[in-house]
Amino acid sequence: MPPDAVFDSVGSLHDGLSESEARVRLERHGPNVLQRVSDEGPLKLLWRQVNNPFIWGLLAAASLTIALGKVTDSLIVARGGGGRTRGVGDCGAPGLAHCMCAHGPGASAT
Repeated sequence: MPPDAVFDSVGSLHDGLSESEARVRLERHGPNVLQRVSDEGPLKLLWRQVNNPFIWGLLAAASLTIALGKVTDSLIVARGGGGRTRGVGDCGAPGLAHCMCAHGPGASAT
């Protein structure tokens, strides 16, 4: 559908509504906001955010590394592997990128 046909179908112009037309539509239809139904508490909201296959995979990986005695690895998995790590031979690349650094082991990024 061409843009002009869309503007005609909704009763608008390319530059938007005039102030008087906007006022009339606001009174007729009300503000352009969604009604929020707050029937879920904070625990239910947290569950909806955590109930995700990727989160379950990360939790499983962290649990497995703890079970194998690799506590440091599990902390990296639980943290998401992001952030800036500094270790012996680290060139200063962010996160775990120093493992494949083009500068070579022990090199400095500066």
